[in-house]
Amino acid sequence: MDLGALLKERVSRNNLILFSERRAKFREHPFGAAWQALRRRISQFFDVRIPNLLGASEFAASKTFFSAPIKVLRRDKFCMDTWGVIGGGTDILTTKFFIDTIRKGVTVIDGGAYIGWYTLLAAELTGSTGSVHAFEPTARTLPVLRRNIAGRKNIFLNNAALYKQSGQIEFYDFGKGLGYANAVVSEAKPLPGKRGENHGQHLLVQGVSLDNYCAKVGITPDFIKLDLEGGEYDALLGAQAVLKSKQPIVVIEVSQTEIQSGEYNRIADFLRVHGYEAYRMFADKDFNAQLQPFKPAQANNFAMENIIFSARMSGLPWRIVS
Repeated sequence: MDLGALLKERVSRNNLILFSERRAKFREHPFGAAWQALRRRISQFFDVRIPNLLGASEFAASKTFFSAPIKVLRRDKFCMDTWGVIGGGTDILTTKFFIDTIRKGVTVIDGGAYIGWYTLLAAELTGSTGSVHAFEPTARTLPVLRRNIAGRKNIFLNNAALYKQSGQIEFYDFGKGLGYANAVVSEAKPLPGKRGENHGQHLLVQGVSLDNYCAKVGITPDFIKLDLEGGEYDALLGAQAVLKSKQPIVVIEVSQTEIQSGEYNRIADFLRVHGYEAYRMFADKDFNAQLQPFKPAQANNFAMENIIFSARMSGLPWRIVS
């Protein structure tokens, strides 16, 4: 099964204007953008608002672009039904990067697995000769994650948070529909809500150092994905031996808030010491993907994206442009 061709066909069929900046979408593709926006609003009404009023589960059934059944947060159902991917532009590009980078037999770390989208994708790519080691500390969403990855013998699930050291750590769970924002206490930010700020439920969860884990199970990761809502720096502190041993590719979700607060610079400076450079992903209307050295000060229309960190330019699958 050619996942790259499947993804391209699915994305092309449902238009590539999702890679355009919001204003450019409506300026260059007024009818297509308007239709996409209307479809999203209709989906939000029937897939999110009505079920919420009826007290339905926060998760809904869908299928990935490679036809694997998956349960996703209701707010993500539109994207999964449309493109077969968990989100829009940055997640589609990240999915393509996974496909073009992860080969059979490699070892993948998924830090912040949540409902298991990237875990499932990586398992499909690395095959029976490889392995995916997923880390998710949120007990409330763990049953959905387990269900989504059921039967995948190359996935090893850990109910724990990647951290700078092993042991119990403080953690915030923001509740129904907001599991994607859960984070360790030191990095958690209150979420706005209709009844004031949501500070989440304060919990104790198991923290795991990636260096300790890899030494214990005897693996050397080739690829690491981290989506830890601000906890990425602490996770990297616990992975220094791993970073030195094989210099795996690292994919980190970065928000505008982390750039403005200086948190991104702390991550980038730390990885630069280990030989890494940061790259931003782009795609043209024909779904040809490229990488560009990422400089936050020059980033336009940046909200939240997955940034690629690599210490080996020759190992990157896409052309690097200035």
